[in-house]
Amino acid sequence: MTRLKLIAGIVFAALAAGQAKAGTITANFPNGFPTPNPFQQQDKSWSNFLDLGGTGGISTLSNFNTIVTTRSNIYPGQDLHTFTLLADFTANSTYEISYDITVLPADVELIAASAGLQKSIGVASITTHITSTGLSKDITTSNSSGLVDLGGEFVTLHVVDIITTGTSDITGFLNSFLEDAPDDVPEPASLALLLTGFAGLGLIRRRRA
Repeated sequence: MTRLKLIAGIVFAALAAGQAKAGTITANFPNGFPTPNPFQQQDKSWSNFLDLGGTGGISTLSNFNTIVTTRSNIYPGQDLHTFTLLADFTANSTYEISYDITVLPADVELIAASAGLQKSIGVASITTHITSTGLSKDITTSNSSGLVDLGGEFVTLHVVDIITTGTSDITGFLNSFLEDAPDDVPEPASLALLLTGFAGLGLIRRRRA
């Protein structure tokens, strides 16, 4: 039992150390879409931002800002990136926004995505249409979809968000994307966990000797 407790303690400590290193990087653009275009944050590139028009095909998006956030090491080998758009939305209107997201290293892929709305009352909906080579995926929700598996691994995604405000008090919408590193390349947190585990096993063997 003592040995099991020691191993459990080593694993917990390594995981805690990995989570302690997890960081959040946020870029806020209070006057519209990210600039420069493309905008790069760590290993992600965001580009081709377009307001495709509101109700009646007229661009009605006003007083808006965008926020791009990256959270590292949510799980070993994975990063989560979120695109948020805040604006003065009009009730009973439709808005359509598009952009591209690309991961720059050739050995990293996007594997899941989500859509969500920021509101407290009323009915609204968002449909996020995601396309890439071999991919056509719609995520529709009136609140928050949670991460949806894209069914593959993709370097570039083209995203079109269609927001219907309805009677809600919507103030923004957001998309999140999960990036996965290749299985054959250990992440620093995973490698530290593995090495710490080996060190713990060596300590146990020395005590037995």
